[in-house]
Amino acid sequence: MLDHRTGGEACPYDNPNTGEFVWTRASNRFGWAALKGDYAADDHRKGWFSPSLADDLSNLPPAYIATGSLDLFFDENLDYARRLTASGVPVELHSYAGAVHAFNAVADADIAQRCNAGLMAAAAAMTAPTGD
Repeated sequence: MLDHRTGGEACPYDNPNTGEFVWTRASNRFGWAALKGDYAADDHRKGWFSPSLADDLSNLPPAYIATGSLDLFFDENLDYARRLTASGVPVELHSYAGAVHAFNAVADADIAQRCNAGLMAAAAAMTAPTGD
């Protein structure tokens, strides 16, 4: 959930195949409205409110991004990964074909096990001692 515009009138992503299950466009509009508080999309804190709007991503730590190809967040995750990479941030990106939002919560599903194993491996690698 990186871009407050996803699912709304100003949404920059035109993917008719995402957001139909679990977390919908209406859910996303409600979620962002609940979070908004006194943030404005054009004030100096815009990147804290909606990370997709951050002007500079260059000093962020390495990222691991996993998304289902049917998840409402699919396009915003791909765009954010692209921007991170262009800013010199190491990114590991995984897309799970046919997966909806929160697919990895179904613990017995093979696709969830693969996703969760990848997440745990990435977390272990990112937090491993460097030997310095």
